[in-house]
Amino acid sequence: MKSLFAVMCLVVAAPVFADQCAYVTKQQAKKAVIALINAKEIHELCEPCGETVAQKVVLKSIAMNPTNYQGTYEVTVNGKGIDAAYTYVNKSNLAFAVGCPASDVSRTLK
Repeated sequence: MKSLFAVMCLVVAAPVFADQCAYVTKQQAKKAVIALINAKEIHELCEPCGETVAQKVVLKSIAMNPTNYQGTYEVTVNGKGIDAAYTYVNKSNLAFAVGCPASDVSRTLK
């Protein structure tokens, strides 16, 4: 019974760790790149993952690349794909800025 409970907990918790806005439309990716280029500061914070302290990102490079999934794009910072839901530009959540629906994340950093 305990192992069944453990499996059920994993199944229920799995969506919490899913990427919300890692793959976006071309228009959303363009908006994200523009926001990142004009950013004074960038932070990453995955609240659904249990993180409580935002990590500052030193911006070296930005790109947007098509994915293999139905015309979606991935935005990369420093060669690493980002999730707009967990990225904050000038303390504002990037997902909300580009129009990607995100849940369980703050609109702004405190």
